[in-house]
Amino acid sequence: MKRIFLTVIFGILLLGLVSASWPEDSEGTELVSVLPSPYEPSGLAWDSESQKLYTISDEGIITRMNLDGSNVENWYVSGDLEGIAVVSGKVYIGIEYPFTMKEFDTSTGAFTGKSWTFSDVVGTSKMGMEGIAVAATSSGLRVYAGSQSDGKVSVYDIDPSVSESMSYVGSFTPSTGSLSDLSYDAQTGRLYALYDNKLYEMDSDGNVLAKYTVDGSDQEGVVVVSNCPSSTGSIVIASDTPASILSYSGFAVTCPVVEVVQEEEVVVIDPNLVDSFSISKGVVSVLYQDGHSNSFTPKRYGKIQAVLSSDATKLIV
Repeated sequence: MKRIFLTVIFGILLLGLVSASWPEDSEGTELVSVLPSPYEPSGLAWDSESQKLYTISDEGIITRMNLDGSNVENWYVSGDLEGIAVVSGKVYIGIEYPFTMKEFDTSTGAFTGKSWTFSDVVGTSKMGMEGIAVAATSSGLRVYAGSQSDGKVSVYDIDPSVSESMSYVGSFTPSTGSLSDLSYDAQTGRLYALYDNKLYEMDSDGNVLAKYTVDGSDQEGVVVVSNCPSSTGSIVIASDTPASILSYSGFAVTCPVVEVVQEEEVVVIDPNLVDSFSISKGVVSVLYQDGHSNSFTPKRYGKIQAVLSSDATKLIV
């Protein structure tokens, strides 16, 4: 049987910490003018499914809009909002104190009643949980909760269908500075942590891959909008004093790909281990452990067979 090896490629290997340059579009496009006044931005998120940008004001406003600032929608809720994440159409809001994440339903404009309390986060009512990032997994969600007080990021696995159903995974501290936001890019598998004007790019385990110096001051939110397989995307930075949401183009991203080596065929995937696969009418469909899927057609004729490698990183077709 002819074998075609599918290998996950993450682009450039980063040996040690890289001080990376800021995007080509160094001026940025201001979006805050489309928001209600007063508005104190305190977090950002991107929904790749709906292609919508989300932001929050810590005075209780949740906002959704296009990346260019058009089609703005606002919801008014209670609580000190300090983090936001969107996964599979679900919106999750981080509350500074007590350290809680709540599920929000945009169709009703209200919280659903589901919440998760992060008792391992260190802080106070004024220096509490300052950012959340959420990644889909095969068993639920992985949540990163950042503390403004000590800069530590606490990691949890949660069951999104049940309030308070969660387990503590561990923690890491990219910087001891004042953490102001977290975000996770599902397309690249990269985690971003914002500490004032320093931005840390990490893998999902918290290993720092690059560090950026961010323009402006009093930064409160960050989100990266990848456009894989393009090697550049957009990055959006929110500040609260003065209120600002700047969108920059030309931000360098590393898009993982699967390369069918012998057939010279390249297929874009997510950087996750394979959960399962199926073959139907010459098409190989792959489900990854974070819930995303992909499919491709090998450039060959005859019966197609596939075997998963022992480390779940390759399909041998």
